[in-house]
Amino acid sequence: RSLGKDHPDTLESKNNLAECYFFLGRYTESLDINKETLAVRKEKLGPTHPDTLLSMNNIARCYSELGRNEEAAKLQEEAWTLRRQKLGRDHFDTLESLHNLACTRFKLGQHAEALKLYDEGLALRQKKFGANHPVTIDCVFEMSYLRLRDAQKSGDAKGCRQIAQLCEDQKPTSPERRYDVACYWAVTAAALRKEKGATSQAEAQADADHALECLKQAIAAGYKDAAKLKQDKDLDVLRDRADFRQLLAGLTNSPDGQKK
Repeated sequence: RSLGKDHPDTLESKNNLAECYFFLGRYTESLDINKETLAVRKEKLGPTHPDTLLSMNNIARCYSELGRNEEAAKLQEEAWTLRRQKLGRDHFDTLESLHNLACTRFKLGQHAEALKLYDEGLALRQKKFGANHPVTIDCVFEMSYLRLRDAQKSGDAKGCRQIAQLCEDQKPTSPERRYDVACYWAVTAAALRKEKGATSQAEAQADADHALECLKQAIAAGYKDAAKLKQDKDLDVLRDRADFRQLLAGLTNSPDGQKK
């Protein structure tokens, strides 16, 4: 406070506090602080300064978490336009704004526009960072999650399988992404179980088997969150299996699993 409310260090501290609130799930408090910070940064630094645009992005994230997707999309589009003009179309911050906008458009049911934006952003990431770079893979996984939920809700087992295969084809190395792949195959198996016919049931069994193998790979790679395995509804299709219960028990009884 002794530095003044518009001092860069004061604004940075407020930004950090807002981030803490955000990651604690206190989105309304985070939103209020980000709005205050944005107002001062606009006045002090100008509307196109990178710090100002960062505050805009942070506000949009809060709106999204609060279910205020129309407001989020409006702000994300503005931030994307300004970042594109100020930083260039393939700057990381510009690509982040583009990806966030694509995800919000998808949440709003504007799927064609969302996927057009997503494809544009993915192509730019692949060109700049490479197809196997973590920021490229994260882009694929984040949009795939939204598409999977949409396919799951509509009972589109074929769509679920395409998304699961797409994510596995990215060859993720992190334990968390490998866990995501396992969940996507389990969701696919659950969708297939709801269909009639021997073929669908056989495919459901095969996909459930594959989901378990992917889960084993995630744990071997370092996945340790036993509590999540116990509660994650995406894995419900596996819960009656003895091999799943054995896998869960092994993780739960390990020192790392007990820490969770």
